[in-house]
Amino acid sequence: MEKEHGVLKDFLKTIANVVDVRDVLFKIAENTDARRNILSGIEGGSSLPSRLDEIEALDSKEFCRILVEGLKSRKSTLSSFLSEEEFDYFPLPNLYFTRDSAMVFRNLGIAGNMAFNVRKPESLLMKTIFSTHYKLPGERILFYDNSMIDKKISLEGGDFLVFNRNTLIIGLSERTSPDAVDLLIERLHQKIDEELTVYCVLLPKSGLQSTLIWF
Repeated sequence: MEKEHGVLKDFLKTIANVVDVRDVLFKIAENTDARRNILSGIEGGSSLPSRLDEIEALDSKEFCRILVEGLKSRKSTLSSFLSEEEFDYFPLPNLYFTRDSAMVFRNLGIAGNMAFNVRKPESLLMKTIFSTHYKLPGERILFYDNSMIDKKISLEGGDFLVFNRNTLIIGLSERTSPDAVDLLIERLHQKIDEELTVYCVLLPKSGLQSTLIWF
């Protein structure tokens, strides 16, 4: 898969400026406030809170590695040795699929809010990248914050399809909520002063139903 990813990356470089998530995180990790913001939202096992200071004190390279690859449990006590928890901070294998946690429409970078807790750190990392990386062009729509988590508002790129310059198709599923689509339409309206069309496709366990929304 790494080889195929390299081929895709080389092709994209011929038509676009390619930004590696790990490289951007390395730059961000040099900022203490950004580090603390990331650590405040990551998910992990029961021992994670006691290791946050340890993670924060790591150099930038190791800090970024831990963010992506996870932090193994220390197994320093009998209870931790007998615990089935393998990681104190869970790795993010799905970060490979960046289209889920981040989207682009026109010149807008959209950081989504993942529906499942195991993928929430991906949303947090994308929000951090979009809000702090000065070289990324365009404007931002950031979905990840505590109020959205509490209200179960979720938007994932796998349900987000750009049909053309003025049309979006969004699936309503376990991963993308109606409230998120309402909020997205509101924020798009604030950023784009022209008529857009959003098709919402309901994705129940069986059958399909589409609804046309104009604004």
